[in-house]
Formats: sequence, C-alpha cells, structure tokens
Amino acid sequence: MKTLTTIQLPAASGRHRTLELAQPATLETLTAPPTSRVAYAAGHVVADPLRSGAGSPAAIDWDATLQLRHSLWNLGLGVAESMDTAQRGMGLGPAVALELARRTLAEAKSVGGSVVVGIATDQLDAAPRSLEEITDAYIEQLGEIEAVGGSVVMMASRHLARTASGADDYFNVYGRVLDAATRPVILHWLGSMFDPSLEGYWGAPTIADASETVLALIRAKREKVAGIKISLLDKDHEISFRRRLPAGVRLFTGDDFNYADLIAGDEQGHSDALLGAFAAVPRFASAAFAKLDKGDVVGFRDILEPTVPLSRLIFEAPTQYYKVGVVWLSYLTGWQSHFRMVAGLESGRSILHLADLFDAANGIGLFPEPDLSAARATAYFRAQGLYPMAQYSNPARAVADASAQMPAATPSLSDLRCLIVGAASGIGHATAELLSTKVGRVIGADLPTSQWPAARSPYSQLPIDVSEPQSVEEAVEQAISLAGGLDVVINTAGILGKVQPSSEETLEEFDRLLRVNLVGAFALSKAVLPGMAANGFGRLIHFSSTAGKEGVAGMTGYSAGKAGITGLVKALAREYATTGVTVNAVAPGKIDTPLVSGHPPTPQDLERIPMHRLGTAEEAAALIEYIISPNASYTTGFVYDLSGGRATY
Repeated sequence: MKTLTTIQLPAASGRHRTLELAQPATLETLTAPPTSRVAYAAGHVVADPLRSGAGSPAAIDWDATLQLRHSLWNLGLGVAESMDTAQRGMGLGPAVALELARRTLAEAKSVGGSVVVGIATDQLDAAPRSLEEITDAYIEQLGEIEAVGGSVVMMASRHLARTASGADDYFNVYGRVLDAATRPVILHWLGSMFDPSLEGYWGAPTIADASETVLALIRAKREKVAGIKISLLDKDHEISFRRRLPAGVRLFTGDDFNYADLIAGDEQGHSDALLGAFAAVPRFASAAFAKLDKGDVVGFRDILEPTVPLSRLIFEAPTQYYKVGVVWLSYLTGWQSHFRMVAGLESGRSILHLADLFDAANGIGLFPEPDLSAARATAYFRAQGLYPMAQYSNPARAVADASAQMPAATPSLSDLRCLIVGAASGIGHATAELLSTKVGRVIGADLPTSQWPAARSPYSQLPIDVSEPQSVEEAVEQAISLAGGLDVVINTAGILGKVQPSSEETLEEFDRLLRVNLVGAFALSKAVLPGMAANGFGRLIHFSSTAGKEGVAGMTGYSAGKAGITGLVKALAREYATTGVTVNAVAPGKIDTPLVSGHPPTPQDLERIPMHRLGTAEEAAALIEYIISPNASYTTGFVYDLSGGRATY
C-alpha cells in the first residue's frame, strides 16, 4: 500500500524539499553466520548523550553499545571491534578501546558471536618513537586481547608511518608482532583517504610498490596471517592483489565504494567482508548473504548493489567523517535513541549531508518504521533552527518521539556518578563511604602507592597523581569509561609539607606544594569541566583550608596553595555559571584525619576553635553530600566553612 507520509528536508537553496517516505524493504535475513563468505561489520559506539561533547573524554552508553552488537550477531554478522568505525583515534582512546573490546568479547561468548579486535599503537603519545617502542606497543595490545581469548586485526600505526624510513622497517615491525601472536592475525591496509597521516604507508611511494612489501610479508609469515583487510577504494587493485595471495589467506574487502562486486567475485575468487558500510546497512548485508548462501548471485546483487550509492555518500570526502553517517542512520532506524557521538563528532557532517543521507536511505527502503525515522529527522532539524515541517501518518507517534528528544531533568542524588580524588584516607575516604550508599556510582582515586582501607560498600579504585597532568587525564578517562560518565568530581587530595620558616622553605618544596594543592586542582578542573558543561550538569568541589583564609606561620607554601583554590573556584564558577555546572570549595579547619596526625592540636589550637574540638571526616562528607544535592543548585563560587566557628569570613 502506498504511504502518504512525507517530510520536508533542508535544501541547498535555503528552502525545503518534500520527500515521500518509501515503504520498508522486504528482507529475509540470516540468524546465523553466512556459509558462503566471512562477514564482519565494523561496529560503532553509542555515546552517552548527556555527557559526550567536543573536548570531553569518551563517554559511552555501554548497554546501548553492546545491544547494537547483539543486533549484528542476530543478523549473522561478525563484529570488528575497536576499529575506525568505533572512532578509534577520533575520540576513542586506547584505554576505552580496550574496555570496549573486553566487554564485546565477553558478550560474544554468551551468544557464540564472532569478533575480531583492532590493535594499534595509540597508547603512545605523539612524540617521536623508535621502532622498538612501536613494536612493543603493538605487542602490548596484542597480549591484552589474546589474554581474553580474542583474535586481532593489526591496524595501521600513525607512529610507524612517521618513524619508518623504508619498507624494511615495516617488514621488521610487522614480522616481530606476527611472531608474538598466538592466533592468526588479520592485517589492515588503510588508505590515506581514511587517515591522511598514513600517506606513504609500507614505505613505498606507490600502491604497486607497497603491494610487493605486503605480499612478501604475508608469504614470509603465512602461518600467522588469517587475512588482510584492504581499504584503498580501488577495486581493480584489490582484485589483482587478491589473486596473488597465498592459498588460505583471505582478503577482507574494506572498499566501501565497490563491495558488492568484490564480494560477489568472479571465476578466480572473491573477497570476504570487513566493512564500516555494513554497520549502516546490516539488514541488507544479512539478506544478501542469505541469497549467496543459496548460490543466488543475482539475488545477492539485487539486494546489496542498491546500498552502494548510499555507502558512497556516507564515505564521501573527507572520508574520515563517515562515522557520522553510520550513527545518523542508526538513530533514524531505531537502533539507538539519539544522535550524539563521542567527542561531539556529529558536527563533522553538514545538515545538507544528513538530509541527503535521509533521502538516499529512504530510496532503498532502509527505514523499518518510516514514521519513526521522519519524526527523528524532523526533531533534529528543528533543533538546529531549520523548522522543517512534516506530515505523519501517525501524528501521535511523531509528537511522542519529538518530545523524547527534550533534555532530561537535573539528576537526582541516586543517579549521580562521582569521582572522589584522595579517597584512600581522611575526608576523601569518609566521603566515598557515605556517597557509596547514596549515589548511583562512586569511583575513588588516590596515589598508586596508597593503602586502601576496607570499604563498607565496594567501589572502584583508580591510581592518580594530581601533580602529573597526564595521570589526571588518564584517571578521568578511565573513570568515565567505568561509570559511563561523571556528574560529580570531589578533589580532597593535598599535602601539608614541613612546618618551617619561609626563609628555610626551598623553592622546590614550595613548588611541590603548589603542584599538588593548586596546579593539580586546575588540571583536574580542565579535565572534567568541558564535558560537564557539554552535558548541561556537573558538580565540582575542591578543598581549600582555613590556612588559605588566614595564613599559617611556618606553612607558607601550603597557605598560598589553599588561598589559590579560593580564587580558582570563584573564577571557574563565573565562567561556567550558565552551563548547569557549579564549582565550589570547602575550607576545613582542624579535622581529625591522617593528614593532620603529624600536627596534633595543642590546647591553644583548640582554644582558637569556638567549639573547642576537632571536626570529623564524617562531618565533612555530610557537607559534601549537601553541596552536590539539588538543594544547593543555586550556589556556585562559594567557599564553605568547616572550622567549628574559627573562620571570621
């Protein structure tokens, strides 16, 4: 029956064009892996929509991401994990990529799903690296994946592309990694159209010369190579290369422009598939393989060839942003609930490109529920100020879906995900103990050498050294990976230093105090605030001290650092005041914690406290609970006193 559903899409003229929605394609899909070919879809990640943004550490909706993999397995497709389609190197760092691989491999075991995992050298920073370091980085990731039962795809290395001086360097690095592998490896030859930094990979100026190096490597390590994925978008080269491979070595096409022809093959052979495009058209891929399994090559082509123009549009230059199209179509088809990407990458394609993708996908009947797809596209375009109008065959469904795109309310205490820095002792430990019974998730962090006491309610424990910016960034990234995001960060880390006259305090001692007590707080703020602002909610608390208000003779560096905290939170609070993020500080006096155990209070100290006693870490934790609660949502840039009445301002 002809549908009456239409949508008006943005047009280059600045007006709109009317598009009638097509009926969904009728497809008979597989429920088990195909027998005629080996087929992997390179899976994308589903971002946490509330916490993902440009400049923010990767925030992943793990449940939705793993459900997407189950959907691929249910169609008989394997999953190529932690690769380019999952934003590897474009928002997805190595620690989160490893976590993603481990989770997917564990899920695969529960259903018998097929998985291969990409490995690279991205745990290395951007500084020049030796061939030895690059080799070791590959082998480190290889070991991590094989240790949990996974097989790997050896992805191209940007570090190797910068360091290698010729083909021999590539041959030696790849050879050593293959020697270390305990399972056959799939190699990946990725063209510079996907990653410009890979220009001249394999140490050769031309594809023909590079082919000789790759073929020599495969022949030399035949027993270690399961196959090679070629992503050069050059059909004739792939066919020629395929015919020269040793028997038993598979060629997995990564050609998102010509995959239908390459998989169908000819009388001399065919390619298998490891494609990002299959993440965009998984039902069509499954149905096409169902035909091929029956020997129906014509039926295979009839289903898969119409998807190629859509794939070419998804992968048009600049090709590295093809992931945007994959996620856009996943959202429109109902495979995920939003169109947000890790690192805010959804901005990598224009509105007109997204409209063209809708048109092309609609043209092949990609959308199982056209009303849903129209409602979602309309809601998104309207949010960009374009106000396209649509007519729906089911208006109630359209209104409900558009309403679902509205931002969520401020989270309740029980929903919050909290990182507590300095959680191994004192106020930090007391806060972790209290909040672990109150909030959704607690993650503690402290020095790698810390001795953690037993916890009443178990919570994750991470290493961090706030005096080292890289350690701060890594801890924050790992915390976000574990919790799926961060709503609250509480920084109780600090050191007192020696009690000595300022004339005897060395510059090194003074600098050390500031690096831990002030610079570390700034580094932590930089690591978490942009993401909180992008998500529209956050609570950041740093610890100052009455020493920062009053100054303490003999503790110049400590007093200066804690005074700096006051200025830091007030400046940051003003900067982020309209974002839904509050930044506050707590200024304790003498609190009965291990930090002050080396400086026990004298009778004179107690006399200066109107309450004539020390505070407790539990009282500090209770104050923090109030600050992060909805009851304190209008307070920012404030320094809360916790001194038993000692502070005078």
